[in-house]
Formats: sequence, C-alpha cells, structure tokens
Amino acid sequence: MSSVTRAPARRDDMTAAWFDGLRAGRLLLRACPEGHRSRPDVLACDVCGSLELGWAEASGWGSTVALAVDRSTQPATHLVVVALDEGPWLITRLEGEQVARGEDVVVRYVQDGEGEAYPVVTARPADGD
Repeated sequence: MSSVTRAPARRDDMTAAWFDGLRAGRLLLRACPEGHRSRPDVLACDVCGSLELGWAEASGWGSTVALAVDRSTQPATHLVVVALDEGPWLITRLEGEQVARGEDVVVRYVQDGEGEAYPVVTARPADGD
C-alpha cells in the first residue's frame, strides 16, 4: 500500500480570518447578528439562515462525538468529531493520548513548516486548563 501525504492548508479570501485566528491561538466560528455560532466553513447561519456572518472567538472546549483512524497515511491519522461547547461540530486530528466518546477535549494549534496553522484536539487536562 502506498503512503498518502496531505497537502498543507492554504488560505484564500474566504479562509483568511480563520487562519489568522489559528495563528494567533484563537479558534474562530462564524456568527450571525442573532448570536448563533456555526462552523467556520458555512456561507449561511446553521440556525436562522442569515447570510450576514462575522467571526466570533470560541472557547476551544468540547466533547468527543466520534473517532476514526485514517490508515492511508503513515503514520496513521487519528481523527475526531468534537461538539464544541458553543454548539458547532469540528472535525480535526487527535494528538496525544487516546480519548473515548463523550470525553472532554481542548483545541490546540499546530504550525508545521509550510502551510497554515491548523487545529488539533487533545484530552482535556484534569485541572480544566
């Protein structure tokens, strides 16, 4: 089996604010005038359908909804679906210790050489920090 490599994330006009936030250690979500929070990749509010979206900082805390392992990469990539405390779900990589469904996690930020910073999640420390 051949190894699959991932291309580095690249910014464009739509993703610039998202990547700027990640580089600064901030997780940003889309926010409508009503205060609803949506995933960073949406064009309209997930709740009310508003097209007037800005950006709002998220806490970075959440809980594990589902886990998967992508074995097409070397080493294998552990993926996790996280229900963020603000509501939206985020699909990203898991780093560090394994977590179970329902376990609390926290978003961290990684900058690997070329390309943009990206979010990963780790098990939430016992002290909640």
